[in-house]
Amino acid sequence: MSEKNIYITAIEYAIQQGQEGINFNELKEYLDRLFPGYIDKFSESFKLWFFKYFYHPAATFKARRYETGQQVSKFSSLDIEFDKYLGAQVYLSYEAHMEYFDYAELKEAREASQKAQRNAKTAIIISIIALSIAILFSVLESILSLSQIILGFLL
Repeated sequence: MSEKNIYITAIEYAIQQGQEGINFNELKEYLDRLFPGYIDKFSESFKLWFFKYFYHPAATFKARRYETGQQVSKFSSLDIEFDKYLGAQVYLSYEAHMEYFDYAELKEAREASQKAQRNAKTAIIISIIALSIAILFSVLESILSLSQIILGFLL
């Protein structure tokens, strides 16, 4: 899990759940096993992210208002505002799907690039070895020719 972050893991989990949907509490339980203490440490920001990317009519509206700097409610904190939706079934938003697909595509392109780079390095090493062998044989042939010329003069 070291190369993955909690947000990608959350989206992948939601995709695995498919049409059933998930709720915040279920996702938190799953992520707490993989990233102990993270959600508790960043509770408010994670809830905001969750309700931005996992669609619930009222909570997603409030998350987007909060994100743009508009007041969600004059009487409650953000945690209290979202706590009533933590058990509600939500579904991964279109925006989250598209961002995940962009991430997956970029990851695949990066891996292909790294593989191409390894292949290019291997090809360069093989070329250097082949060139070295050709130079060695050329030098040996020159030495043999020179020795035959010298032997011809001596005999």
